Amino acid sequence: MSGAAITATSLRRELTELWIVRHAQSDGNLGGYVTGQMDVPLTATGHQQAQRVAKRLAGMSFAALYASDLQRATATAGYLSAAVALPILIDPRLRELDAGTWTGMTGAVIAEKFPEEWAAWQLRNPDMRRGGGIGESYNMGALRITQALTDIAERHHGERILVVCHGGVMGLYLSYMMGLDRAHTWHLVVSNTGINRVRPFAVAVNGEPKRYGHIMSVNDLAHLEQDTGIADHQ
Repeated sequence: MSGAAITATSLRRELTELWIVRHAQSDGNLGGYVTGQMDVPLTATGHQQAQRVAKRLAGMSFAALYASDLQRATATAGYLSAAVALPILIDPRLRELDAGTWTGMTGAVIAEKFPEEWAAWQLRNPDMRRGGGIGESYNMGALRITQALTDIAERHHGERILVVCHGGVMGLYLSYMMGLDRAHTWHLVVSNTGINRVRPFAVAVNGEPKRYGHIMSVNDLAHLEQDTGIADHQ
């Protein structure tokens, strides 16, 4: 075996636990268009979903509540804020991926107007910037998102934290935690108000800290499945 040996030492498992919740149904989800960083409100169903997830978590102990600055996240977080008696801490780095000129368009419209770009996107090249080359690539978004959630975890070592953000954000963070190639991020689907629990920890590899984590649950929708009339898996 050639080359320097790889050693992993000083395993530091943290008790930190991130409860990451996707926002409730928005106008974009209902309309089936690419929302990206467009600031759209919740639907009536979305408000019901947010009430349900808040009721489920009511009375639980969290050290802090963070949210993206987009209103579909802050509105969802508003219900949670009342339920867990915490103020909302806004972090713009938790925003959804920027979709560039595709923002506000359905997949069918994009395929008609930009057939070559849409065809290229089906390959999910993590370096591809959607929307006329001005949106964020998976790789660009991953740097922003993983840094934001790592900062939050380190700021609250040993505590349970509640975070409200977006589907693309969660896909990138979960794929990072699992060591998946970012081209496969789109396979990780999180529904509106789906709860994801992650316990991040660090391990030193050749003297350099690396972030990993245990994924405790993904897309937990028990609060909606009690009433199929408001469940929406978009």
